[in-house]
Parts: sequence; C-alpha cells; structure tokens
Amino acid sequence: MSSIQTYVEILNRVEPFLSFFPIPGLDVLLVKIAHLDRSSGVKAIARISQMQQQQRAASFAIVELTASDIENMRTVQEIALVADRYAWLPPTMPKDLENVLPPIRDIAAYAQAALESDTLYNKQTQLRNAIAQTQRVRAGLALSRNRHIAARFGRALETWEDALGKELRGLDAREVIPNVYVAGSPLKTKSEVFKGRRDLYVALERELASDAETRPTLLLFGARRCGKTSAIKQMPVRLGPDVIPVEVDLQSAATAEDAAGLLFVLADQIKRNALTHRRVQLPALTRDDLRADPYVVFGDWLNRVEEAVGARWILLNLDEYEKLAQMIDDGRIDARVFDFLRGIIQHHPRVTVLLSGSHTIDDVGAFENVGAFDDVGAFDDVGAFEKTPKTPRAFHKTPLLSDYLINVRVLKIENLKEDEARELIVQPIENFPLEYEPAAVERILAVTGCQPFLVQATGRDLVNALNEQNRTRATLADADRALDSVLTTGAAYFQDLWGNARDSDDDQRAVMRAVATQKDVGAFNQTPLQNALRKLVHRDILMPLPLSPTGEGRDGGWGFRVELVRQWVERNTS
Repeated sequence: MSSIQTYVEILNRVEPFLSFFPIPGLDVLLVKIAHLDRSSGVKAIARISQMQQQQRAASFAIVELTASDIENMRTVQEIALVADRYAWLPPTMPKDLENVLPPIRDIAAYAQAALESDTLYNKQTQLRNAIAQTQRVRAGLALSRNRHIAARFGRALETWEDALGKELRGLDAREVIPNVYVAGSPLKTKSEVFKGRRDLYVALERELASDAETRPTLLLFGARRCGKTSAIKQMPVRLGPDVIPVEVDLQSAATAEDAAGLLFVLADQIKRNALTHRRVQLPALTRDDLRADPYVVFGDWLNRVEEAVGARWILLNLDEYEKLAQMIDDGRIDARVFDFLRGIIQHHPRVTVLLSGSHTIDDVGAFENVGAFDDVGAFDDVGAFEKTPKTPRAFHKTPLLSDYLINVRVLKIENLKEDEARELIVQPIENFPLEYEPAAVERILAVTGCQPFLVQATGRDLVNALNEQNRTRATLADADRALDSVLTTGAAYFQDLWGNARDSDDDQRAVMRAVATQKDVGAFNQTPLQNALRKLVHRDILMPLPLSPTGEGRDGGWGFRVELVRQWVERNTS
C-alpha cells in the first residue's frame, strides 16, 4: 500500500470520531495527505473544516499548506501566479490568515504588473512596490499574536523578498541613466531637479522684507502645472529661519463638510509645518473646539499661535485658493470665510497670506458670478464664426473675492527661462550620465516652450527609451520620438487645457482649433472671439505673433505659446 493510501486509510478510520472530540495528530495527517496528493488533501481539509471539534486541526493544515506554497515560489514568475494557488482555500479560514492573504495577493499583483510591463522604468517601479509591500507584511507579522502564522509566513515572505530583490538588481544593472525627471507631481523640498525661479524668490524676498503691518497679501498666479506648488515646497530652504512656511492644499482641504472641518485642516497644517520646518511647537486646536463658533475660536487660537512663534512669523500659503469659492457654491461654507480671510490679513501681523492658483482674484469672481445670459457660438467647418441665440445659464450668488481682498500683490510664475530649462534637460542632477546632441536639446526647448511639466515629461520618456536600448547619448531622432510620446503619456495635461470646465469653453476650443490648423478666421473681431482670445492669452495658451520685419501688421496674427500643445490640438480635435 502506498503512503497516500495509508494516510487516507488512517483518516477514514478516525473520521467517525471527528464530531465528538479533537483527534491528536490530525493536523499533521492532513498536511501529509495534501503534500502527497493535493486533491485528496484539499477535499479532506474542506470537509473537516466544517466540524466544530476539528477547527484547530483544519486551521493548522490550511496555514501550513498556504505558507508552503508561498515558500516554494522562488521566482517572480511563480510569485505572479499566487492567486491561482489560492483557489483551493475553503470559504471559512482562520481570521489571522484572512488578514494576511490580501496584502500577499497585492505583492503578486505587483509582480504580475512587472512581468507584463513594456518599459524598464515601470518594471522597476512595480518590483520596488512589491518589495515594499513584502517588507510591510513581514513587519506586520512580527507583531502578530498568532506566532504560528507569523513564523511560517515570515519565512515564506523572506524567500519572496530575496527573489524580487534579485530580479530588481538585474533590471537596475540595465539602467544606465537614472530617471530623475518628475512629471505630474510637485517636486519635494530640496529636490535637485528643481531649477531656476530666481526671479520669483527675489520678488518674494523683496515683498516679505517690509514691516509686518505693511506687508502685502501675495498671489502666486500661473497656468496649471507651471511649477507653482514645486516652488512653494522649496520655501523652507529658500526663505530664512524667521519665516515659518505653511502650505495648505485647499484642493484636499475643500473636501471638508463645513467651516469647522476646513479650519481644523488649516490649523493642523499650520501646526505640522511649524514643527517640521522650524521645530516650533504650537498650541493644540481640536475639532470639538471649533464646533460652536469656528471663525471666532480659530481667531483666538491664532492669537495664541502668534505669541508662540515669538519673533518669527508665518507665511500662510493657501494653494488652489479658488476652492474656497467652490465650497461656498456647494453650500458647505458661506461668505464669512472671506471676512475671516480679510481678518487674518488685517489683524494678525505675524501671519502673511500667500494665495496661489491658476486664476487671478478677478478671475474667481468672474467665474463664480456668471451672468443670467451669455452669448455662445462656434466655428463652422470652414472657420467662420456662427453666433447662436443667447442661452440661459446658471446664476451664482457667490460674492466677489476681489471685494474682500483689495490689496493683493500679484507674482506671476511663467514657463522656465531658456537657460533654466536647458539645465533641467542636460544636468538635472550632478554627474548626470546622459549626453545630448546639441540639436536634440534645441528641439526639446523649442517644442516644449520650456514649460516645466512638458520638459520633465519629455526627459522621463527619453530616459526610459534610452535605457531600454542601453544607450547614453540622445540624438535629434530620440528627442523627436520622446516629444511624440509625451502627446500620449501627458494626455491628461493637454486634456485639462482643452476641456477643464472651470477655464475652457466652446469659444476657446474653437479658437484653439482654428489657430492649430491655420484656418482663416480673419482678425477674430467678433465679440465672442475677442473674449475667447483674451482668455487664452491670459491662460498662457495663445500669444500674438511678433511684428513682421517691416513693422506693419503681424505675421499671421496668433500662435500657440507651446508648439507641443498646438500639435496635440491639431492631432486630437480635428
């Protein structure tokens, strides 16, 4: 009789007694059967797991088999198939095992994504994610009360970490050029890749050097993804120690349901940034404190904060400040927030307000207070503007922010200067190993218009492509391929310029399409087109073309500030 037959026969003999009392050694017996014949073992475990007296034995067998499966997966390819190996598990499992299996499945999913990725960069990213998740699970197991699960899965996942690390090291050896470009996310404080903006910081220092009583409220204004938030994140190291820079992302804070929630987030950020950037401990303020009269309570708390900072003062940056008007429109707060903001400016000399966003103060009012009727229209197929009858639109009663903030100094942040963009391309960090043909650099500068996001995205795609080919020199053809790639990988940026509901409209899209395809639309002298042109120039999308050499007229009227934007419009909106 074979071993499996022997073990099955033993199980059959004891099965009549399983409903009455625990059977010593049953857990080991189930594991031995499953190791010799997975099908027979799985059926036995599933059957016995339903018996109250044998829960402990069934749980032990499930843990042992699952951990054994994981431990035997010694390559990334095997790890990626882990979900298939879980198919046998019964619906009811030990609670500790139910807690540990989902994050293990996530590790397998990262491994699968790495195997299926077409780029070296994404393969590395997914493997790093898998390793980080493995380390988190192992750390959690070390704290588990179930020492059996902790020991078995801890050893198994150590095997996984070794396999994933080996695979990543093999890929890292192929990456000749480190991909340091950051496209889409703000650069961190002290980022080496942050370039330029000297004029901005000179202006900031000049404005902030005045006495507290006369220090103006500032507005850092610029188009989306032009680097405003990245510049703000450098303030802790660019401004002196007397300044406590506080960054409040109102896009996140605006999810608060009411004024108390908004002010709690504001206070929390002030406390966190003061501690992080200047090691200053500020008084506490809880959500409950704010329930009764949030604006008054917050003002009293701010008085205590000013006492705590001593000779220092707070630079309170409200990023995406336009969200305040949106919260009023949604009915979650009311216009008192503008009075509150003006109160901070006027009565708290140790707090200077810096607003930042993609709209001026007048823009916010103009958007929120839409007239009862607006002229609308669009170009027909040959480029002539067809005006349609007036159409009723919603009328918003949000007060004008400009009525409350009457002394705001605007600092405009634009695209990088050419020398700044050139440094970002050829030397984003010290000893950058990528060499460029001069023509490749000039092409990137010309086609991106030195727009920070597009320069970063082009550099990212270029490095990915060269690493795939194990090359360290970029040609003009490489630059062209990377620029073409950004039209796809950076689609969200272009789509936001084209279709953002707050900023764009049919008239602007019609003008962009006409300029991109060089249609003859005359001088855009109709009122709706003039309004659309004014908005597009204000948004840094279009610009008047230079005067002709003779000084008479313009060479075609209007053009895109960024050639890559023109290409996207021409390619995607015809």
